[in-house]
Amino acid sequence: MPSIDRSRRRLLAAGGSLSAVIAGCTGFSESESIEHNVTEGGEPMPSDEYESLTLRADGAEPFVYPDGEPPEDGEKTGSRPYERSVEFVLSDDEASAIRIDADDEDVDDARTFLEATDFETESVVIDQREIEDCYRRHLLSVQANPDEFRTQFCQSLKAPTTPCEADVTVMEAVFVRVQRAYEAAPSSRASSESRSCPPSERAVTDGERTSTNDTATDEEGGR
Repeated sequence: MPSIDRSRRRLLAAGGSLSAVIAGCTGFSESESIEHNVTEGGEPMPSDEYESLTLRADGAEPFVYPDGEPPEDGEKTGSRPYERSVEFVLSDDEASAIRIDADDEDVDDARTFLEATDFETESVVIDQREIEDCYRRHLLSVQANPDEFRTQFCQSLKAPTTPCEADVTVMEAVFVRVQRAYEAAPSSRASSESRSCPPSERAVTDGERTSTNDTATDEEGGR
C-alpha cells in the first residue's frame, strides 16, 4: 500500500460518551436519516462506550478482509457507487483470520487492537468505506444493543493547510470495540452520515471548515 502521512491515515481513539470521537477519515452512510439520531440542539444521541482505531489507505479498494479472502474485483455492496463492508469479529479465531493489506506499522496497530479485545465480554466491528481525500470522518456515537448495532458519523473538510487531492477517493477502515459480546452479527444494523458536523464536533476539529451537503442514507438489515 502506498505510504501516506501517518497523521492523515490512522488514529486511535477511546470513547465513553460524545467526547470520544474519531477525528479520522471516511465517507458514506446507511440507514435512517441523521435527523432521527440527533437531539433538538443538533447534537448526536448518547453513545455507548467504545474504543476505535482508524486506518486509511490510498485507492478505493478494500484492504481489510474477513477470513483472509479479498472480495472479487468490482464487487459492490448494494446499489451505491462505492465500496463498503461491515464485518463483525466475535472471537479470537475470527480476529486471527482477518487480513490487513497495509504497511507493517498499521498491521501491528490493528493486530494489537484485536488482541486487546476480550471476546468474552466485547466485540469488534470493522466498518470499511470510501471517502474523498479532502474530507475527514468523525465517529459521533455507537449504540450496541442486543440485536441492533447503530453508528453515527459526520464528515468535515480538512484544514486548508492539510495536504489532500481534490476529486480523489481513498479507502478507510474503522475498527470499533464495544462492550457487548455478540454471539452473531445483529439482524438490525444501521448507520448514518452527514457532510455537516454538529457544533461540538466542529469545536473539536479546531476551526476546520465543514460542508453543508445533505445527509446521505442507506439501510442494512431489517427493523
